[in-house]
Amino acid sequence: MYTSSGLKRVRKAYEQIADQLRDSILKAELRAGERLPREVDLAETFGVSRATVREALRVLSSENLIRTSKGATGGSFVMRPTIDYVSEFMTTQINLLTAAEEVSIAETVELRELIEVEATRLGAMRRTDEQLERLAKTVPAPDAGLSHAEISDLNRAFHLTLLELAHNRLMVISAQPVYAVLEARSERSLLNARDHQDILREHAEILACIHAQDAPGAAEAMRKHLIHLRPLSERTWRKAAPRKQPPKARPPV
Repeated sequence: MYTSSGLKRVRKAYEQIADQLRDSILKAELRAGERLPREVDLAETFGVSRATVREALRVLSSENLIRTSKGATGGSFVMRPTIDYVSEFMTTQINLLTAAEEVSIAETVELRELIEVEATRLGAMRRTDEQLERLAKTVPAPDAGLSHAEISDLNRAFHLTLLELAHNRLMVISAQPVYAVLEARSERSLLNARDHQDILREHAEILACIHAQDAPGAAEAMRKHLIHLRPLSERTWRKAAPRKQPPKARPPV
């Protein structure tokens, strides 16, 4: 960060300490489960007060990089970031952006398409028989007699299960928050019986391609499916509450 005079602003002491400890954790110099030195020892090492060290540890705790417990066997212990934690964090942040209308439905759907078409292509090549069986269970027969709520649950399970077939955890981390936001901001009750029938038919086509390990066919079927979902997503998108202040002007793109 720079001031108006062009000079670099000095970071606060607790931020610098957090930076150094974070760097050591990410480089595995401090390993998962390892106990950090006591606050008093860290304060002496860094030449700061215990209050400053405590604030640095709060930062790391908020990032889920350490956990702190009390008692004779307590202390601050290094944690390894998990997929679920990163996904939940991203979901929260994207939800805030969409609620503030900083991110549009079009951007959200576009990101979903970028991730899921490629995930489907990879999944057709990498899927296991067990994964294929689980995916098939999310595609009921058209005459199964399920309610709209049950079909919606299976539709959600289809897309989440399909992500696993790609065997790429970063795809899962990237896509799950998008799914969560679309779910939270959508009025599923606005979908009608024809919508559900079309979605089930398209899921069955994707499943057939994955079963045959037809990667190009599966990717194309998913691309067409997501294009079909665009107007449905727009129709069911729950509008955020209007802003009290008008949005800031943006430069043309």
